[in-house]
Amino acid sequence: MTMMEKGSYESVPEELALQMVVSRKFIRENPEAAEGVRRMVAATRDDNPGDAEAFEHQQVALGKFDIYDRLPEIKAKTLVIAPRYDIVIPPANGALIATQIETSDLLWLPNSAHPMIEDTELVARKVKEFLDAE
Repeated sequence: MTMMEKGSYESVPEELALQMVVSRKFIRENPEAAEGVRRMVAATRDDNPGDAEAFEHQQVALGKFDIYDRLPEIKAKTLVIAPRYDIVIPPANGALIATQIETSDLLWLPNSAHPMIEDTELVARKVKEFLDAE
């Protein structure tokens, strides 16, 4: 049973909720940016219960959604991004996905949890390289 099934979004400790978005390393090395993310998380939790409810539904759905056996059916070139510190979707899942999609490339990101926030330039460059290679 996931934390979301046991309780509610509001019951997730603030620091854990923040780490669901960015890594501890990012928090330590980018305190100003991390504070902006912290405010975003707090606003979602405190000021907009609809978003919290949507988040809870997302967590339950992620726990039930299993298409692993169908991954080999994907024939399109696929970029799988696996951030090391993602605590919502374990990075090992990225490797598993990449092994099942014959035409995939795996981008392992050893320093982030949410690379679109933490490694913006690297992710943008890698996605552009991937798309340009087509």
